[in-house]
Amino acid sequence: MISLLCYALYPNVCFHVSKRKLLTTEGKEALIHKNSVNCGREIPIFPSPFFVFTEKVIKKKLQIKFDK
Repeated sequence: MISLLCYALYPNVCFHVSKRKLLTTEGKEALIHKNSVNCGREIPIFPSPFFVFTEKVIKKKLQIKFDK
């Protein structure tokens, strides 16, 4: 199932660097959107550093929003 999601959403894959920082497949830095389900008060420890996302939001910096 995980590989199917990655294949279907391939250009929308990123790598978690630290706190809210991510690296996209284009090599650009991005932030996890503050309203995202993956962004909370505490810094979570993710089981994998790779994320698949559905939407990019461009404000001052590129932000990535994850759906519920």
